[in-house]
Amino acid sequence: MLSFMKEFTDELMESLPVGFNEELLTSSNDISIEELVVMTMKELEAISNYKILEYYTIDDQDEIDYNYHTVNINYKKKDLSTIAIPKRKYVTKSRYKEMVFKIEIKTNLHERIVEKRILIPVEHEGFHLINDKKYKKNWQLCDASTYSQRGKITLKSRMPIIIYNSKNRPVYDVDGNEYLLNSFSYALQSKARRASKPKTKFINPMMIFAAKVGLTNAIEFMGMGGIISITNIKKDKADLMYFPIGEDVYIKVSKPIFTQYGYPESLVPSVVCMLYNLSSREFPITKENLDDKLYWTCRIGYVGSQKDKNLMKFYEKGKTTMLMIERLLNKITVKNLRLPMVYKYNIYFVLRWLIENFSELKSHNNMDLNYKRIRKNEYVVDSSLGRKISVNINNIIEKLGKSRLNSMDSLLELLNFPSDIIMTGMKNINDLVKSDELVNDMTFLQEIAYSEKGPNSLGENSAKTISNKYRDIHPSYVGRIDCNSTSNSDPGRSGSLTPFCKLYDGFYFSPDGEPCEYRFHFEKIKQDMNEKLGTHYSVNTAGKYRSFQEYKNFLESLDMEKAAKAKCEELAFIPLFQVAPITIVEKEESNDNELSDIVDYSTLNIEDSNTTEDSTEESAETNEETDAEE
Repeated sequence: MLSFMKEFTDELMESLPVGFNEELLTSSNDISIEELVVMTMKELEAISNYKILEYYTIDDQDEIDYNYHTVNINYKKKDLSTIAIPKRKYVTKSRYKEMVFKIEIKTNLHERIVEKRILIPVEHEGFHLINDKKYKKNWQLCDASTYSQRGKITLKSRMPIIIYNSKNRPVYDVDGNEYLLNSFSYALQSKARRASKPKTKFINPMMIFAAKVGLTNAIEFMGMGGIISITNIKKDKADLMYFPIGEDVYIKVSKPIFTQYGYPESLVPSVVCMLYNLSSREFPITKENLDDKLYWTCRIGYVGSQKDKNLMKFYEKGKTTMLMIERLLNKITVKNLRLPMVYKYNIYFVLRWLIENFSELKSHNNMDLNYKRIRKNEYVVDSSLGRKISVNINNIIEKLGKSRLNSMDSLLELLNFPSDIIMTGMKNINDLVKSDELVNDMTFLQEIAYSEKGPNSLGENSAKTISNKYRDIHPSYVGRIDCNSTSNSDPGRSGSLTPFCKLYDGFYFSPDGEPCEYRFHFEKIKQDMNEKLGTHYSVNTAGKYRSFQEYKNFLESLDMEKAAKAKCEELAFIPLFQVAPITIVEKEESNDNELSDIVDYSTLNIEDSNTTEDSTEESAETNEETDAEE
């Protein structure tokens, strides 16, 4: 505490709010459980076979038959009316509502409409009554968006979205000159098998973009139009640089912006490095497969797999990986990110935002409250219903390559979860949901209690893994958190908010949104170089605005639904990067030759040498091992 006294300035004390924060004490700004359940259930429509026709809430508890929710209903049964519902009277009391979803499930061979009923707890006078026991939800203090570790940043979502930064990666031009550049890689955590640790795949982000829209469009998507291109012709010009990546295939780079603009920390050298790391001796890049999405999908499947001469064998694995990546970002995370929609439209735009603003996001202090937020109802729904639906959708994706499992039964299995999953799950969050055992009039203190433990938190599986620095205090706590109130058994992980703590947008400790200024300043630099050096770099709409705030206001006014018709550079890639829904197609008989009409890459020879992808993976794995040791 004494080490921070010099930071407790008079200006800081004068900026503290005056008066109680009634919205904090009453949780009036918290998102309702009904709204969160609807957002979670709509994630089912990521599978095109699902369509939510309607939903409604039954508020009158007398109209709800609790016996229906005590039976595990198997939706694969053809006649649900044959399921025996008990006729019991319950002595214990609970307060709840019932949400009813009418869902249409359709395949090319079958069609069915089912009703899924979900019980949701009702809060009365600040408490939830479940089986004659009163429960109180505490605030969870969590990261507002990302948290930083050595060499990487992680976006908090239902599944973590991790970007690694590898420094001083050697890159050689056609003349043999060496450049030490920074590169980025995306870390995809794969499903762990029994008695084994989960493995992590490190994938080049440019490969992900190329598998979706081709490599040429991927370069344009990163804002490198007129700066970087792929060519098979070398010209001897002083303002151009060439780096080999395949058979007579070169990265052509404009030298002025490569060497002058923040070298080597800027985005231009980093994109060059990521493109250079795409080279492969086993399956070389050619002019023909440069924009071949199938080729890049197979290359993604090849990452982390055993070597094989036939690249097509990795198609299904690459396709599954792409589907997994596209489902990482859920609707709740998109809602919580304080960014213009153009930066968080889907996972591809979020990955680009993380890479472009990596330095700013990496500089965030994990202890600073300005980069944190609080939540209540969100963790109740997300840790139970949200997690279950996410796991079930991933199971559907894993079955796509097995035609015999693509059936109506597989789709119906997705709904086979208990209808009281939220109420049961809430009782099991012991770190955040406390049973009411108070016998005095000091219950108002529970309204400002918080904990950093719980779902998606640091040390969720074991508190022993938490470093002491995360149990310390920070100057940003002044006026917001009671520094003298903490847990005896787990110090520094829970405590009390001050009743006059000022919050912004309902849940955040700072009025500032997420950093997203990089693209604006980059476009301004290109515009300035065009005027001074006579270059011809493409500049988007940012060049028309004097300040970033004016440009941000413009971005927030854009209509994402009209992106296809809008003549705006910022929206040009939205139609190309649309996330297509998953479709389950039932087959009457298996077809072993379903890929026979696709280009065959099996003629490419494989050599016994490590690829650039392998070296990228090893570099990122080294960073990960260092983090684990720390």
